[in-house]
Amino acid sequence: MLMINRETVGAFRAVTTDLMKDGGKPGRNSGFEISVGTDVWKYYDKHPDKAAVFAGAMKSLNPVATGALLSDWVPPSKDAKICDIGGGIGSLAAEILVHYPEMTGIVFDRPDIASLAKEHLASMGVDDRAEAVGGSFFEEFPEMLSDCDAFILRYILHDWDDASNVKILSNIRKIAETKKDNKTVVVVMDQVIGTGAESFFEKAKNLMSINMISSCSYGARERTVEEHVELFEASGYEHKPKVIPLRTIHSLMEVEI
Repeated sequence: MLMINRETVGAFRAVTTDLMKDGGKPGRNSGFEISVGTDVWKYYDKHPDKAAVFAGAMKSLNPVATGALLSDWVPPSKDAKICDIGGGIGSLAAEILVHYPEMTGIVFDRPDIASLAKEHLASMGVDDRAEAVGGSFFEEFPEMLSDCDAFILRYILHDWDDASNVKILSNIRKIAETKKDNKTVVVVMDQVIGTGAESFFEKAKNLMSINMISSCSYGARERTVEEHVELFEASGYEHKPKVIPLRTIHSLMEVEI
């Protein structure tokens, strides 16, 4: 509620007053840019107190979605190494490691957020099996991520336009391909459209796209199954993703590298 009722209010209003009319332009590429004057992530870089509120908001979304993932997703193995890309303060990674005591993990996010993740992992008692690494998923991934058995992207792809997502997925594929033993999987969790869910769920998923262009960028949105397939193909993946239904509004798209 703290996040939604602050900068986000103006961002939502700007979607219908400006963004939907002119289709996004440099410096006016999201409701947030129009209302606040800068990109949401640059804004958080300059306002760590607001970034902490955002991180807390993402943590508050964790219990239901994470419970569904733990119930319905089968990891590569019970001792797999999971890498939560754009994992925030590590709320998802920590819960996975608590559930699977033989697993290890990495939380990969912006350096300022990675420092918060270190604190959260310690508070959950899993810092002996997990670490937080700072960096950008638009740049070449650190070599240490080559050991990952599962790369998880929860609430990430819907933040970005297609070209940005191809860059993210390509970087994951490149670091994963340096792994020479067991297979690696990429797991995307978003509100995937057109999965045969109840009509009110499908309507809610479509409406979430308004939230994405208000806060993130023009081109950010929830995507259909086929649109996810096209992203993976454009990123050089040989295998097609499979849809794993969850007992929430979310779905998983899992693809083997």
